[in-house]
Amino acid sequence: MPVTIRPTDATATGRWDQAPVEVAISARTVPDVLAVPVFALLATSGGGYAVEVADPDGTRHLVPVSPGLFDDATGLVQVTGSGLAAGQHVVVPAS
Repeated sequence: MPVTIRPTDATATGRWDQAPVEVAISARTVPDVLAVPVFALLATSGGGYAVEVADPDGTRHLVPVSPGLFDDATGLVQVTGSGLAAGQHVVVPAS
């Protein structure tokens, strides 16, 4: 996402026309969201995403999801998708 920063006092920057910056975007907390580890996201051949859910009986199946906000600090991503509910176990690769 392009970001443009313009100083309110141009004389304060002297002759600088470029400088490295770090931008952090924070959003307000959204209650009651489903979040999974970013590494649980699987790219599908149709161009979307899915997560692999492990059922209590040991079977596994893919559930299509739409990613939302990413939280770099925790490594989680907000997801929505029918067939996905709080408490389900998603599969992540072993490290």
